[in-house]
Amino acid sequence: MSAHRALDLRTPFPEQPTVAILVTSFLDPRTGAVIDGGRPRIVRDVARHLVERDFAVVVLQKGLADSVVQWETGITVHTVRCPIPTWGDPVFALRARGITRSAALCCYATPDDGFPFFSERSFAIQHGVWWDGPQYAGLKGLLARILQRIRNLALCRRTKLVLCVDSNFANYMRLLGPASYRAARKCVYLPNYADLSRFPTPSARRVQSRFAGRKLLFLRRFEPNRGPLLFLDVCKQLKDAEFDFLAEMVGWGKEAPLVARRIAELGLQDRVSVRSSSLDGVAKALDDAAISVVPSLWSEGTSLSAIESIAMGVPVVATDVGGLANVVIPSFNGEVVPADAAALARAVIRTLSSQPWYETLSANCVRMRSAFSKDRWIDRFDEILGNAGVLEPPREGPSMPAVISVPSRTAKPVA
Repeated sequence: MSAHRALDLRTPFPEQPTVAILVTSFLDPRTGAVIDGGRPRIVRDVARHLVERDFAVVVLQKGLADSVVQWETGITVHTVRCPIPTWGDPVFALRARGITRSAALCCYATPDDGFPFFSERSFAIQHGVWWDGPQYAGLKGLLARILQRIRNLALCRRTKLVLCVDSNFANYMRLLGPASYRAARKCVYLPNYADLSRFPTPSARRVQSRFAGRKLLFLRRFEPNRGPLLFLDVCKQLKDAEFDFLAEMVGWGKEAPLVARRIAELGLQDRVSVRSSSLDGVAKALDDAAISVVPSLWSEGTSLSAIESIAMGVPVVATDVGGLANVVIPSFNGEVVPADAAALARAVIRTLSSQPWYETLSANCVRMRSAFSKDRWIDRFDEILGNAGVLEPPREGPSMPAVISVPSRTAKPVA
């Protein structure tokens, strides 16, 4: 990765068609590595795929200072100085406008970041409803819903296409009235994916070993909406019921100190272990687990943890929040229940009620691997964008890609 250089947000691009991707955060300013999380991972994979299709890619992210870094061949990351919180979105969109106007195509990987300057030569990737939490009650909630109505209507009207990781967003749009119902037609469901090269298919012996180990896994950030404290309440219910199990929590986040304190308060030191997450350790954590528990409380799309669990043949016990029920099918590859400790505990007991039943659930998870593969996601990405006229279908052999409404202008290299 090359050194940072000065940022010029006004200069058009060279003759090679360029895609601008707007996202709140992508590279860690301290390490230069891609930040953990589903959104930055999709940006990384989309950017690399577009480079393979002969585009140059510019990723624009928020930051405390302007800078440009050549991240990979064909991919430049521009950090745009602007306020990081949500109220800074219009500043980010305004300062990025020179690039989004000059680019042949724009992708809003964090759709809110484009408002109110959405490019018509664009598509968006929508990661789920985030304004459904308890903090959005009363007047604050009313204002948030009004703001999101305005922003999302503008998004759907201006962009060519909105890729949605769950079906909730399109349904939300339909509830906003006749105009929004028409806008919702641009929403296309494209669920999350797993890189199957990192998540091998388990052997029959390994599935039997997982059942015998009876380990529950919480593989999520330690944030309120992800339900780490609810997970501990589930563990307490199971212990009180004298159910034989162990549990591991793998993650990081602001509730980590509270998690440690809660484990001691509930007397779960002999049942629950905690360790920080790393990308390399995810597959190992899943391979040791009998059940993946996804106890989301709000602001959930299609959990990457749930999809990676399914890919490794680990049944998922999840709450009926967001898009989890889009990927977890009750009594097929797991269970979906209300966000209640007792209901989750019963679902865990039911999943581990017998070895043949557990092996059936695990086998059904494995049958879904190809549906959640990265290759399948890329193929559908190309097909959907092609059907919408955003990109031409990929052709065999080297060729320059065609994009919608490529502007005619004198091009100059980025300074």
